[in-house]
Amino acid sequence: MDTLTHIVIGACTAEGFAGKKIGHKAMIPGVVASCLPDLDVLGSFFTDPASNLYTHRGLTHSFFAITFFAFAGAYLTYKWIQSDIKLKKWWWMWILLLLSHILLDSLNNYGIGWWEPFSHQRISFDILYVADPLFSFWPAIVIMVIILYPAGRNFKYSLWIVGMSASFIYLSHCFINKKIIDHKVEAVLKQNGINHDSYLTTPAPFQNWLWFVVVKVKDVYYTGFASVFEGNEKLTFEKFDQNDSLVLVSVLAALIQQRLLTHEISAKVSIPLTKGGWSRFDTWPQRYRPFLPRELAMALRAYTVCPCFAVYE
Repeated sequence: MDTLTHIVIGACTAEGFAGKKIGHKAMIPGVVASCLPDLDVLGSFFTDPASNLYTHRGLTHSFFAITFFAFAGAYLTYKWIQSDIKLKKWWWMWILLLLSHILLDSLNNYGIGWWEPFSHQRISFDILYVADPLFSFWPAIVIMVIILYPAGRNFKYSLWIVGMSASFIYLSHCFINKKIIDHKVEAVLKQNGINHDSYLTTPAPFQNWLWFVVVKVKDVYYTGFASVFEGNEKLTFEKFDQNDSLVLVSVLAALIQQRLLTHEISAKVSIPLTKGGWSRFDTWPQRYRPFLPRELAMALRAYTVCPCFAVYE
């Protein structure tokens, strides 16, 4: 999810945990805990953009890492905020917020490495778009009112319950929408006699009622949009041949022409496109890597409709 969503969820949750005893100060460790797994974005300063596509939402978003984060964060918070709140309660707040981060991130189609470093499998449930204003709106309003409105603690706590419940209800609505769209897609595929290998349904940007659909059938993709409010007859697909070899040749030719006119390419290039859309770059000269992997990676990602892929040294 987007950073704003993690911030408001963290602040809102921490307010419910400790706001009654230490006031708005509780929001600070809450925001830190909720955003800490995104520490991996710092890797973008040391890796090429294509590699960063894979490392983001990797180890720091795993159950292994958040266990360490929770113990360290809870201890530091306990030492920093002098109150009668016990270390165990701070630990529960940290683990809840860290879990909420990696659970929320798993709801969009980027993919997340829950089991790193023991498994590189990416988890993705394709329920929410990465930034959904209607999900973030309610806790954001709660935080604004709590900070700006001089009301009693009981009123603020009740407001916190309402705000968090509203987001949970909207999330439940999104799960129902997912089921509705999947049912529509399966019905239309069966009606049209399309024996698919797999399909992907994911929300279009900033809402949850219009969904993007990708169907994989051998070397062919079918794409389209499905609405929760329209009947099955409105769902139509556009067919695209995959043509792996053609797209690789054309992308490479364009990159060489536009970027490498003054360089002599002597290295052997090996770029096989394997099952699932993963691409491997084995032998590009190091001096080309600052720009080449990004452009080729983006082209392949857009073409193969893959959530993400890795660039291996």
